[in-house]
Amino acid sequence: MGLDYKKIFYRANIAIFVALAENGKIVDCNDVAEELVGRKRQEIVGMHQTGLHPPEHKEIYAGIFRRHASQMSGKDIEEVVQGKDGRRIPVIVSARTMEMSGTNVIVGVFKDITDRKKAEKDLEKSEQRYRAIIRNIPGMVYRARRDWSVEFVSGCEKVSGYGSEELLGGKINWLDLILPRDREKAAREGAKCLESRCSIV
Repeated sequence: MGLDYKKIFYRANIAIFVALAENGKIVDCNDVAEELVGRKRQEIVGMHQTGLHPPEHKEIYAGIFRRHASQMSGKDIEEVVQGKDGRRIPVIVSARTMEMSGTNVIVGVFKDITDRKKAEKDLEKSEQRYRAIIRNIPGMVYRARRDWSVEFVSGCEKVSGYGSEELLGGKINWLDLILPRDREKAAREGAKCLESRCSIV
């Protein structure tokens, strides 16, 4: 059974733009690409590829395109496209140079990462609230990574006399803050926690 590659291209569930490698002129795009930028294919075809991006960053994206054109393929790059309505949409772009009907083109696959960016922003806000609460707790609070290096510490100087930089920089081990008679027990309990993959706060 023959495959209808044209139909596969137009109906792929990710945005695809095709531009001439020599000048950046867009010569085709698929249905999801239309949805991504809020433009019909007739509007997109003929545009310069920099027209997909915020105008104030035109030179930056022109440079990125030139680098793509000089390579067969490049690393995935986080970029921003601008919709017809002015919306800024974060995307991951994977581009590859190939020959089609004797002409070199760059095929760019654009993945919308709006949801991921929102989740990252929400997580950052949550982390900021968490840190603000922790900093106002009387006493010392720290969070350790699984290798026991300190990821976050607050209030350590008042309790131990050590500055947070000393713990975060690895100069002081967390066991150094525990009385010698309790260190063996603390290390044992810590090892159990690691085995059970629990959080260490």
